[in-house]
Parts: sequence; structure tokens; C-alpha cells
Amino acid sequence: MIYDFMIRGKVAAAVFVNEKDELLLYLRDNKSSIPYPNFWALLGGHVEENESLLDALKREIKEEIEYEFEEKPIFLGTLDDNVGNDVYVYRIKINKKINELKLNEGQILGFFDFEDVLKLKIPSVLKKFILEKKEKILKKC
Repeated sequence: MIYDFMIRGKVAAAVFVNEKDELLLYLRDNKSSIPYPNFWALLGGHVEENESLLDALKREIKEEIEYEFEEKPIFLGTLDDNVGNDVYVYRIKINKKINELKLNEGQILGFFDFEDVLKLKIPSVLKKFILEKKEKILKKC
């Protein structure tokens, strides 16, 4: 439960899109101690004190999948994750195959076309965000 006096956290997250317009998601661990256990989600994580959003995103992505993106991410918007965080979401192109990425957190990684993402077990706030930002997510750069 979130209380009014709690300080909201900041999270930086990425919608990775490959050359086939597939989105990269990961299946969160099935632990009751974490928000959204066993749900598909975006990669990313909490912003530490005195850390910029992009520095946090780079650090989290390196920790989670050992990937270092080089291009400048495109800011898509912010969402409230319903567990006390403001999530700052960026779009990043990725030219790697699943077997070229090493998942260090969660159960599995997967690339999914846009329509299949909407069929996955994902948090409703994320599904709404992805639908609203479809054009920006799939925009060719």
C-alpha cells in the first residue's frame, strides 16, 4: 500500500525495438516480495541519488542484460507504476538477438511484435502506456 507521506521513487525504463519492430521484454521473477511477480515488463530500474535518468538507464541495462546502448534514447513519457514510482520510459533501437544478450535478473527475455505484447501478462498501466505511445514506439528513425 502506498501512503501520501511516502516519497515517490524514480525509475528509468527502456522500450527496446529491433529491426523487425519487435519489442524486448523480460519476465519478472515469480517472487511475492517484488511488484508484479511473474509479469512481463520493460528493462530498467531505480534512479539512485545524484544520478541522472540516462545514467541510471545505462547502469540498469548493463546490470540486467549486459548491453551498452550507444544511440541517444528517445523519451516516450512518464507513467505511474501503481506501486509508488514515476517511470520515465525511453525508446532505444537494438540490433542484437536474444542469444547475444545475457539476462541477469528475471526469468527470460523475449522479442514480441506489438500485437503479441498486448496479449502478454503485463501490468495494465504498462499496456495502456504502450497503446498510447504505439506510433512513437514503432516510428522509424
